[in-house]
Amino acid sequence: MKKTLFTAVLILGIISLKAQEIHFGVRLGGSFTKLKAIALDSDAKDYVFDFNKQTSMKPNIELGAFAEVTLTDQIALQPEFNFAGAGVTSKESYNNYDLTSTVSLTYIQAPLLFKYYLNDNISINAGPQLGLLMSAKEKTKLTGEDVDESDTDDVKKDYKSTDFGFNLGGSYKMENGLFFDFRYYMGLSGVLKDNENWADFKNNGLKFSIGYYFN
Repeated sequence: MKKTLFTAVLILGIISLKAQEIHFGVRLGGSFTKLKAIALDSDAKDYVFDFNKQTSMKPNIELGAFAEVTLTDQIALQPEFNFAGAGVTSKESYNNYDLTSTVSLTYIQAPLLFKYYLNDNISINAGPQLGLLMSAKEKTKLTGEDVDESDTDDVKKDYKSTDFGFNLGGSYKMENGLFFDFRYYMGLSGVLKDNENWADFKNNGLKFSIGYYFN
């Protein structure tokens, strides 16, 4: 990990020496995320199918800052530092009772986007993302006949401290510095700490934001 970070810093340092301009800004937005179950063993296929079927996307809020490093008139790099939520919501019914479970994950995320400008305003963006897990909570709620109970547990010990994936999307930048961004995040690494080589979860989500360039 240290060697990877050193390499990344070195590459960014070389790139910054060749940069024509650097623009700074902030972004505020939201996301709809889901923990997608994947089968690591053939015996887990039924569980994975049922889990993915009964779960739905969870809404979250994102807040972050970025620096856009222009390399040419059409190509730029954009490292970001974001505070973002993730997770999933599931609902099961038993006779006259409903059990709702919501897993809420909070990450500090560091995407590195490669941007290609189709014109002065529109760009296509893609690149890797590393996430550091800050907290993990699971809230369960049971409702039904004369029952309305809820409980929240700290489940951070069940999840890995890092997440790695890939972003793909686009953005529209206005002349006054405002911009609108949309991207899809696909997790490439499993997030469960002890999956026993049976089944695992990967973060996935749709992200959207509005932001502003300071310069």
